[in-house]
Order: sequence, then C-alpha cells, then structure tokens
Amino acid sequence: MDLWTKEEIRRWNQQQDEEEAQERKLHQKLKIGSATILHDVYAAIFHIKDYVEKLKQAINDSHPQGNIFNDHTDHNDAEDDEKHDFKIILHEDCKPLTYFCKCMERILLFGLKKKFCGFRASSPWSFICDASHRALTVCECKKLQNDLHLIQSIDILNDDGKTHAFLRQSLRSKSISLYFKLWLQQTDVVQDHY
Repeated sequence: MDLWTKEEIRRWNQQQDEEEAQERKLHQKLKIGSATILHDVYAAIFHIKDYVEKLKQAINDSHPQGNIFNDHTDHNDAEDDEKHDFKIILHEDCKPLTYFCKCMERILLFGLKKKFCGFRASSPWSFICDASHRALTVCECKKLQNDLHLIQSIDILNDDGKTHAFLRQSLRSKSISLYFKLWLQQTDVVQDHY
C-alpha cells in the first residue's frame, strides 16, 4: 500500500486549488461572454424594431392618404381594412437584420468545441444539421425539413455561408425560435458539439 508523503499531498492539494481557480476563471469568462451576446441580441432586436418604425413613419409621411400604418379602432370601412394589409419586408442589405443574424451566429459559436467526437471539425452548420436531423426523427416539422434541404442544396456555399443562409431562411419562414427550441431539446447533440 502506497502512502503519500506530506510533500505529495501538498502538491496534489495545490494542483486541485489551481484547477479550481482555472475553472472559476473560465466560468467567469463564459458568464461575461454570454452576457455580452445577450446584450447584443437584445440591441439587435431593438435596432430592427426601430428601423421598421422609421420605415413606417417615412411611408406615412410620404403617402397621400397619410397614416396608413396607424391602428384604427373602427374597421367598418373597407379603406381602413386595406390599410392593414401593408407589410414591411426587410431585404439582405438591411443593416439591422444583418446585425441580428451576426448575433445569432455568435450564439451558435459560443462554447462550440473545436472538434466533434475528437475527429471531425465542429461548426455551427454541423450542429444545425445534426440537431435538425435528430429533431426530425422525433417530430415532423415540414418547415425545418424544407429549410434544411434548401440550404443543403446550395453547393457553392461553405459551412459558414450555409449557417448564415439558414439563419436568414429561418427568419423568412418565421421559424427561428421554433428551430432553436427543437435543437436545444436534442441534448445529446448539444453535448457533442458544446
């Protein structure tokens, strides 16, 4: 039976203390990083909201009938009903939307392992594919299946381009929150990648 000397016990205790200190530093770094990302996402959402409000105001100011986006309490008149059919569509060059997508990409990158199962490089796109395929075995989500197939069929994009395109497509299909919920439910895939 091996007995440890006092020196070996002291070194082991010191090593344990150093490991705990490193773990606390990493935990603090992750907390700061996640808080920054959440703040940026919050700001991005308000940038989009502000952008849309400014567009509505500019359209109201320039439209001959004026105030076409204002809510009316009296909907008896057909003209008022027509006023509510207007939609604001944000295109690829919309800076607030681009900023929001970058924030979502940062969320997917945060804590991502360098290697998946020790042999394959991990990327947000590999996580999206793996989590989506696993989610599709559990539930039938046609939107997810169609959006995933659409982006996978674009051969000229690398993994980063496919991640960006998928986030944009999920916004277009108004399903980004559903997709994140489905991905996070695939805990084994999340643990493999993060």
